[in-house]
Amino acid sequence: MAADMTWHEERADGQVVLAVTGDLDIASAAAFRDVGLRALGIDPVTLVLDLTEVPFVDSSGIAVLVLLRRKARSRRSELRLVTHRRIDSVLRVTGLTQAFDIYPTREAAVEGVGQPV
Repeated sequence: MAADMTWHEERADGQVVLAVTGDLDIASAAAFRDVGLRALGIDPVTLVLDLTEVPFVDSSGIAVLVLLRRKARSRRSELRLVTHRRIDSVLRVTGLTQAFDIYPTREAAVEGVGQPV
């Protein structure tokens, strides 16, 4: 696990919630990738990535998110993001806003209710 990033995993009813804390950058991207891929597993799941406590994401972090999205789709799984304004702006600048289902709260993402942001 990268020293500046931590995560907490919860599993229930075919869903995995990863609550991430710390920067998602070159120093943490490989460890985060491994955790995300393990969370997706083999069987279809809904993976909720709660990024509300991630203050910074660089291109390495964005690359991991794109990889996890691709893997989720190939495994017939869902990937849902919970973000804040700073992460939203990075996704918007990179043209990836439409590539992800983005929710305003963890609860909304877990329930899959309401329109993604």
